[in-house]
Amino acid sequence: ILREDNSFEVIDKNPVGRIEGNSKIFTYGVRPKTEGVSVPELVFTTFDPKTESFVEIRSKSIPLEIVEAKALLPSDIVGTKPERSLSIQADSSGIYQGTAETYPIRNEVPNLKLWSGIAGASWLATIGFVGFARIRSRAQADETKQRRNKAKTIALQKLANAKNAMEAGDHHQSRVFVRQSIFELFANSLQLRSEGLTTNEILSKVESLALSQMHQESLRELLQSIEAGQYGGGSADDSAQLIQKAEALLTPISVALQLATRKGSKSITTATIFCVVVSLQSSLYANDQSQALIADGAALVDGLQKATSTDEFAKLAVALEDIRERGVKGGAIYFHIGNAWFRAGQYGKAILNYRFAKLYLPQDAYLDANLKQAMATAPGTLVS
Repeated sequence: ILREDNSFEVIDKNPVGRIEGNSKIFTYGVRPKTEGVSVPELVFTTFDPKTESFVEIRSKSIPLEIVEAKALLPSDIVGTKPERSLSIQADSSGIYQGTAETYPIRNEVPNLKLWSGIAGASWLATIGFVGFARIRSRAQADETKQRRNKAKTIALQKLANAKNAMEAGDHHQSRVFVRQSIFELFANSLQLRSEGLTTNEILSKVESLALSQMHQESLRELLQSIEAGQYGGGSADDSAQLIQKAEALLTPISVALQLATRKGSKSITTATIFCVVVSLQSSLYANDQSQALIADGAALVDGLQKATSTDEFAKLAVALEDIRERGVKGGAIYFHIGNAWFRAGQYGKAILNYRFAKLYLPQDAYLDANLKQAMATAPGTLVS
């Protein structure tokens, strides 16, 4: 909020707030004390990936046009005879109706020109944060890429160790190296820990790869043969066959694993781009819709001045509620809905909307007067 200094007075320092979705929104009322004041500049901190440092982005200050409000006249009080010269007058029912000029709905929709600078700074901050995150993750991505590129080299080294163990007569250790060559290939390609991996886990991951059925069956037989001979001494012929099978499988498995990792990265990138495009299109569409809602709301408020029956007022109230549900929020829309329901004889709905309007217009004398009138007119006893 604006800092309370010599330029502004904060009207409500402890607002109750309202909940919309997963957010709680607080609305503060501020009153300029003098003419010629401006909304101070807003400061955003973002990360510049070129200089790899945090920078501050400042918006321009917003000058305000201050118009002194007129004093409340005795004729403004509910129950007195209204003067025709007043723009806001109490009608025959005792409430102040208001018009599209005195309570313009367009004021309840964010001014796109006013907020364009803030929105632009927010986008810059978001882009900076994304850039910072990418820089931080680049080192991890490079390490991951290097690990994947070295996956087959490491597997071949394990097979070389297996041959050396076989030539030395250690067939048990030779089978261990053959098993490690397969497991290390999967672990380095899919960013897994080779320790603790089981044969069943490897075989389950193979099912999702673009690997021929013949190669899948050959891998299954290789791993099962290694497990079957885990507690036997084995022979040179057995070790040689296992090494030969593993060498024949390394290339097709390596290619299948690379295709799987590239496909996953492409899917993530495509999904991210799609979300950004949808977000931009949604924002542009929402801005166009806001202008249409403003025009529709103004026409409905004008209709309140011409309606004569309770049915007409009820229909206008429902139409205004539809405008509100489609994105127009603020004191003016609730004020007009409350007036429509009051004239329709639905005093409970009128009081409800007046109370919502007070969240936006806590110091509005006309709104307070209408709320008191609705509570006095409603059947039974209501406590304010």
